[in-house]
Amino acid sequence: MGSLTVFVGAWTGSILAWTLGKFVFREKSEKCAKGYQVTKALDTAIKTEGLKLVLLLRLCPLVPFTYFNYMMGITSVTFYDYAVGGLGMIPGIIVYVFVGTTIGSI
Repeated sequence: MGSLTVFVGAWTGSILAWTLGKFVFREKSEKCAKGYQVTKALDTAIKTEGLKLVLLLRLCPLVPFTYFNYMMGITSVTFYDYAVGGLGMIPGIIVYVFVGTTIGSI
């Protein structure tokens, strides 16, 4: 039950952050990302394999979700690809909830 609750909260928060990055903070996000070549390569890859790339980046525990949400807002990823790619958070959420409950019971 805890994993489902955390997933719904994390998924909803990521959608809201993506929307803010796409429409509200777009100029500021683009200005911050302008100096990095990775964003151009990421945008090119997303145009061809958006869902797969979002899903794989969500599975990677090294990618900070906060920055990821806003960076995806300045790319050409579609809402569908971004929303469905959020399912990649599930394995990490299960692990974090398991560790949290285990530490809590010690």
